[in-house]
Amino acid sequence: MVIVANASLSASWWFFLAQLEYVVLQRWEEVAEAGLASGSPFSPYVFGYAGEGLLRYWHSSLGGVVILLAALKLCRTGS
Repeated sequence: MVIVANASLSASWWFFLAQLEYVVLQRWEEVAEAGLASGSPFSPYVFGYAGEGLLRYWHSSLGGVVILLAALKLCRTGS
């Protein structure tokens, strides 16, 4: 139950922040996405489901991809 709640809340926040970019594009949205994604690799250990098979790898890799995309967008928009 905790696994589903964690994954759905994280995905909902990522989706919400991504949709804000259509309304008005600001740098804090990318920073917020990267900050939210930086907690994703640690969530299996915090919530106690690190031994549940491939979920640990999925959370780590998807968090890394979101951080990478947010960093690329930050570099692309300039300073």
